Amino acid sequence: MTTQPHPAPAALPELLCRLYSTAYAHGHHDTVEGQYTDVHQSDVDTYWRDRIEETLSALALHGTPGSVASRGGESTGPVVGGAAIAEQPKAESPRLIGWRTDDYLMETADKSVALNWQVHYGILPIFEGDQETKLTQPQPSVDHAIPTDEAGMREYQVPTPESGDELASFIASVVNRDHDYGTSAYAMSLAATAAFNYVAKRLGVTGFQASCADMDVLRRTRNIKGPFLLIDGENALYPQYDLKGRLDEFLRDIQPWLAEQAEAKLKENSGAVAGVVEHWQRLSDQHREGA
Repeated sequence: MTTQPHPAPAALPELLCRLYSTAYAHGHHDTVEGQYTDVHQSDVDTYWRDRIEETLSALALHGTPGSVASRGGESTGPVVGGAAIAEQPKAESPRLIGWRTDDYLMETADKSVALNWQVHYGILPIFEGDQETKLTQPQPSVDHAIPTDEAGMREYQVPTPESGDELASFIASVVNRDHDYGTSAYAMSLAATAAFNYVAKRLGVTGFQASCADMDVLRRTRNIKGPFLLIDGENALYPQYDLKGRLDEFLRDIQPWLAEQAEAKLKENSGAVAGVVEHWQRLSDQHREGA
């Protein structure tokens, strides 16, 4: 059975149901934690006033960041005694950007997270312009002028986003448009490079750290299990680069790893053809002789 989101209450019965459910959850939590409070009859009308006011404020949870909860185009602020609570004309209402716990220690822009928190905390809405929030305020969209053709995307210089919002905007501008077989590949690389650049700048990494990171990205995306080497063909234009010598050096450096892997495969006796088995044996022997 699919559970539909509950709309913001518009009348007293719905409001009371919401308050009862919230109180029920808090009562269960306090009982389990041994924090149950037995309120005296003389205080029942006032004891939980602060909590109730926080809960009423948290009814904004049933809207979404960037909007004001509404039904049929009309404001749906809860009605108590015929008066709407904290209801303003829609044009004057600040934009909802997230929620915080009533102790001001946690904030989120994700409504599902805030709803989970509501079981254990009072939840307060955060509106655009809030001076105390650490949430990123909404930023205007940016035209990144990314080419739409394969050749243009290949030559495009990926920028370094200054913020998480700018990164998200860049990725959206790459992904949320029509693609063909070729441009789809470059969309992936442009988005990945923008994320790489953003993290590198945020962490202030060195060039060596960045080079280790991009090699690790290649290892992960290509599912490479052993040592590997990248060779830039452009270096062959210059005599100081001995590409063949570099490859020979690499093969010498990884000889212990090759011998270890070859010996493991010989022990597995996986039924490989004779030529492959002989090659494994040769790798093992060469390492022993070199040692």
